[in-house]
Amino acid sequence: MNFRISIIVCVLSFVGVYSAAQNLVPNHSFENISSCPTSNSQHYLASPWQVPTSSITTPDLFNTCFSGGSTCTVVGVPGNFAGNTTPRTGNSYAGIVTKYTAADFREYLVVQLNNPLVADVDYSVGVYIKLADWSRYATSHFGLHLSSNILSQTEGCCNNSNINLDPSIENNSVISDRTSWTLVGGTYTASGGEQYLTIGCFNPDDQNSIIDYGPQGGSCPLVTDGAYYYIDDAFVQVATPLDVEGLNFVASSFGEQQAMLSWTLSDASLFESLTLERSSDGQYFEPLVEGLPAQSGTFLDDSPITPDSWYRMQTTDKNGLVQNSEVRRLSFETTTDFKVRAWPNPFRDQLAVEIYSEIEGQNFVLELVDYLGRSTRTISVQASQGTSQVFLSDLVQLSAGVYILKISDGVHREVIRLIHP
Repeated sequence: MNFRISIIVCVLSFVGVYSAAQNLVPNHSFENISSCPTSNSQHYLASPWQVPTSSITTPDLFNTCFSGGSTCTVVGVPGNFAGNTTPRTGNSYAGIVTKYTAADFREYLVVQLNNPLVADVDYSVGVYIKLADWSRYATSHFGLHLSSNILSQTEGCCNNSNINLDPSIENNSVISDRTSWTLVGGTYTASGGEQYLTIGCFNPDDQNSIIDYGPQGGSCPLVTDGAYYYIDDAFVQVATPLDVEGLNFVASSFGEQQAMLSWTLSDASLFESLTLERSSDGQYFEPLVEGLPAQSGTFLDDSPITPDSWYRMQTTDKNGLVQNSEVRRLSFETTTDFKVRAWPNPFRDQLAVEIYSEIEGQNFVLELVDYLGRSTRTISVQASQGTSQVFLSDLVQLSAGVYILKISDGVHREVIRLIHP
């Protein structure tokens, strides 16, 4: 079967242009940049991201293309002035300050959505954040706000204090995880016309919970004297599953670590194509198989996300209308004694693979396959106890598309979905 990547737009005369599964946040992962960042404060290179009107704050952009610099000007990936972390996806992420020694100093990221929100429609709204390695402080009340007009940041001595409002979505607890990306998100019912998303901390310091960890390393005051968070993968998309007439979608466990996805269409002539989607959190979905023909079928996901995988079917009818099925959730036990991550994603010429193993001398086979299952690279690795790193090189000649990296110790297997542009 030939798979294809398709971009689908639905035109509805009474609400304008939007897609039921479309992420309305442009450049949601900060991947599209006008040039490589050369220092801090260059968030504007990832257009259309900006700051509130009147603000003098300058959020930061980090990318794998950076080289050189010192102290606060190091904005590389994974290493930079705030610590060392890989993007949740792609090659880039952003960073903002939610507390600084100056009273209530705040940075915000703002973006205009691709289309205004539709009244009375429920939207999934969220962003992934991570506390920087060297951030002295961690703060509560990280939030996201949707508004019809761009917000203004005019308080404080220099137009850099908090924007004091109740955001649309807010996490009241202190987010202190420096290892994993934390989702701040929820469901928002639109009033209609909202077209700006603002990301940051809206409470003043005296209404926040703040943890002082003391010096954590680094030399840039943004982290040694502040609370600093990395930002990646913002999304605003229709949340309410739409009634897909004639589709029955079922997900069930198969064997120990497999998911059987099956669907039946009562009238296949109504549909143009199908896309099977998967999520690790039930909020942000990515295609698992795209361009499926409009017919009943099954798909075996032999490497589901652990401990939980969420699935849904996206349909496109003959008129171009895009709809989502109900979401199905399956739980799986995590049985491996190793962890794997790979970057950058998307990759071009080289792919770095990091393996954390609890066993000294554990043998692994790494295989990079295309979406048709054809092997493009295979290497064997004997990992040390702890963290080992290997590289797959000379990949630039691979065809553009989706690739799967399989990592196996002979008993267990992990997979990572990658993009080669």
